[in-house]
Amino acid sequence: MPFNKTIFEFLNMDFIDDCTIFHNSSQIETYELPPKWGEGSFRIIHLGNGAEMVISDCSLSKNYSYTLSDDTLIHIAHFKEVHCIQNCPHTHCKLNTDTFYCQLGCCGNFQSVYEKKSRVKSIHIFLTHQYYKTYLSKNFPNIHFPLKKIALLLHGNTYFPELASIFHQLYNYHQTDEFSLLFYHSKTNEIISKILHHLSKTNTSFYRPVRQSDCTMIHSIAEYICSHLAQDTSIESLSYMACMSPAKLKYVFKSVFHCSIRDFRLKKRIEIAEELLCSTDCGICEIASRLGYQTAGSFSDMFKKYTGFSPKSYRVLHKTAPNKNSAAN
Repeated sequence: MPFNKTIFEFLNMDFIDDCTIFHNSSQIETYELPPKWGEGSFRIIHLGNGAEMVISDCSLSKNYSYTLSDDTLIHIAHFKEVHCIQNCPHTHCKLNTDTFYCQLGCCGNFQSVYEKKSRVKSIHIFLTHQYYKTYLSKNFPNIHFPLKKIALLLHGNTYFPELASIFHQLYNYHQTDEFSLLFYHSKTNEIISKILHHLSKTNTSFYRPVRQSDCTMIHSIAEYICSHLAQDTSIESLSYMACMSPAKLKYVFKSVFHCSIRDFRLKKRIEIAEELLCSTDCGICEIASRLGYQTAGSFSDMFKKYTGFSPKSYRVLHKTAPNKNSAAN
């Protein structure tokens, strides 16, 4: 497939010839990394109409980099786990986990350098002009696909629960039969639909550029919040740590993460709760206490409002093998 070759070229996937294919169909290929590159696997799904998806879960034994230089390409990514430095046309930053990123080839070269001895668990969707100028325009003539607004909405966004839910389904889907392509097609279209629907309701133009020093400080504040989820640290205390006024802290935080500090803390609490419910035998009361809730009832109400399930129902639906030692900190 011609576009398959293009992906290998612009991702600098010259190691592909050394990989072992342990599943191969006309549109889905699963590769195992060669030992000299690390361990793990990645899957390439040829969606057609100028769209491709790459799902990776591997550990690298050497540094790996790729450059996005195709000026017709849009790259949407979500990283569950990553240690990577990204050089963009105007910034130099470290990628964060549980974060969406969006790169536009038309905005200049993007280079990402993945650090060796690091695990990369991620999903990437690549869309060419064939997808957004031909496929979408032909089938949905009234839909406008604003590339730069999409990039502004997604890049560095850690709070997009509707989208996070879809990527969560993709991470947990492992079928490779003839019906699985329908799943990947539907999820890709659902992702684009959620993005465009969000843009139709939200004016993203109010997000002004943030100075790199402020951005670095805000990421430090976010890390502090994540490591102190059992506490409702006040805005005043956080602004003191950040050396900012409360008003500036709230503005810069929302500009960087596209959500309020309160919503960010809630999202992280939900993620930890989901992990504890799925992978441990911790009781509901214990989980509530770890996450700063006074009662199991208040925690359950919040969890159901956010996920649509009670903690007990969520555990029954998603629980894996129990392991008390795997609880999150």
